Amino acid sequence: MLTRDRILDAGLELLEEEGPHGITMRKLAKRLDVTATAIYHHVDGRDVLLDAIVDRVCAAIVAEAPREGGWRDRLRGLLTVLVERASRHPRASVWAITEYARRPPVIRLHDAMLSILLDAGFTPARAVHLKGAAMRLVVGHLVILEASSREWSRAPGEGDSAFETVRPAQENAAPAEAFRVGLDALLAGIAPGPRLPDDD
Repeated sequence: MLTRDRILDAGLELLEEEGPHGITMRKLAKRLDVTATAIYHHVDGRDVLLDAIVDRVCAAIVAEAPREGGWRDRLRGLLTVLVERASRHPRASVWAITEYARRPPVIRLHDAMLSILLDAGFTPARAVHLKGAAMRLVVGHLVILEASSREWSRAPGEGDSAFETVRPAQENAAPAEAFRVGLDALLAGIAPGPRLPDDD
């Protein structure tokens, strides 16, 4: 039976494979083995489909994020859930976080991060900067994950270079662990003060 959830699931897979410009209602209908008209009974066009896909994912991330504990634990939890979900569809996620960033579904994620920081006593300006740093870490992780098909064993390096020294570790590095290390370093190095020039 065709349901809105089935349509959004298929739409997310198509978004990952084709990118936002490659999504058409005809392609989606073919994937679901239905007519395009049948899809329009549930989703009123391509733009509504994209909004619904991103909104469902962002709502799930915010709902899963921890609400208890200190600000570091809450922010770490939110960003970890974000990356875990986004890693399943890195291409679609990078698009949503960057090109789709000013739309209500993604603003929900930014708002959740800012709320944690403001509640912890960060000034508005500092909260904005730190939220930005955290999102750049997320996007960088996803971009590298999307390009992970490039084998490090093929990367050039001199016999006595630092790259050659770390090559085994580089080839065996787990993406999730790499993100955790980066996130822990970011969170350990920040605190609610001092004031920034644009706090006034």
